[in-house]
Amino acid sequence: MRGVRRRTAWTGLLLAAVLALTVAPAGAQAPPAPAAPAAPSPPPGGPWQLTFDEQFDGAALDGARWVQYEGAQNAEDLNHFSPDDVQVAGGLLRLGLQRREVGGKPYTSGGMGTHGKFNQAFGRWEVRARAPRGQGLAPYVALWPDGPGAAWPPEVDLFGCPAEPRTEATFASISGAPEAPVTQELAASVDCAGDFHTYAVEWTPDALRWSVDGVEQGAITEDVPTTPMAVAMGLTAGACDDPVTGCPGEDTVLPAFFEVDWVRVWRLDDPSAPQPSAVFTAPPLAVAGDPLADITAALEEAGVAAGAAATPAAPDAAQPAPPSPAPSPPPSPSPAPSPESVTALPVLATTGLPGFLVLALAVVSFLGGLALVVWGRSLPPRPGLG
Repeated sequence: MRGVRRRTAWTGLLLAAVLALTVAPAGAQAPPAPAAPAAPSPPPGGPWQLTFDEQFDGAALDGARWVQYEGAQNAEDLNHFSPDDVQVAGGLLRLGLQRREVGGKPYTSGGMGTHGKFNQAFGRWEVRARAPRGQGLAPYVALWPDGPGAAWPPEVDLFGCPAEPRTEATFASISGAPEAPVTQELAASVDCAGDFHTYAVEWTPDALRWSVDGVEQGAITEDVPTTPMAVAMGLTAGACDDPVTGCPGEDTVLPAFFEVDWVRVWRLDDPSAPQPSAVFTAPPLAVAGDPLADITAALEEAGVAAGAAATPAAPDAAQPAPPSPAPSPPPSPSPAPSPESVTALPVLATTGLPGFLVLALAVVSFLGGLALVVWGRSLPPRPGLG
């Protein structure tokens, strides 16, 4: 009988211990959830609402937000865009350029955009970036037309730094007809390659205003575009007869990288302000050949396909009725479950229970175990055992 009593007692104690460990300490033993990244501070002059925020903090490019370019952008540049030259690591986007002959071009490089994924008319676009050093390397961040019926021009160049010694950033607005585009340009003294800087353009119906690290650099008030725009970024190899960039020389260190820390887009949080267009899905954009005809054709094709495939969302009583669609937020990856949502033991998930209920369950569990111990000791001895 002593063996039966011992087994019964140990069983009761073990059950009480398991239940107590599983229920009571769950909230205390679970590691604290990592602190959520701080929300970006709104820029001055708002109120602003953040509509697109890309931190490049994953291990690869987010395909729900970006399409990667593949092919030659135009006949003059010496690079062939390749997804192989787009890297995301250490919280940075790195658009590379290397010596590799593909498609009749002596270099390959990285380029990408939000075409068919996200676009907006009016607001504020910001990018924190650092240009590469070396002759013939031309990084850019631009806004290109996007959406049903989109055609080039217009174009807004948020950032360029096309020439050595990389001490001047350039900004531009391109308008007019495809066969006779009109370019308005501004420039600012900044060491584009020495460190990261924040470049921004604030776009209203009346003006385009550029700034570097929060300091306004100038504005353009004529021929301000009204077409919804997607973000486009890339690193190109200039043509040898280009008087500004030239082509990569023997002393140009390759591979070179255009680094981007983050990209953000804001809109005025004001019902009377111009609203962004609805986000839609379209096939990836591949640009090749002539810079005017091919880019326009590709954008028009993406816009037509998107218009045909788009499914209107159910109307929301809080939103204005068509034809003014409610703005859709940019897509974002599903968040990973917090460590606080499960316990260390795969028995019960109790972190979400109120504290008093967790304590009560622990007490009941322990008392139940003790009751089993007492019951085991009270059993009468059986003949032949003990």
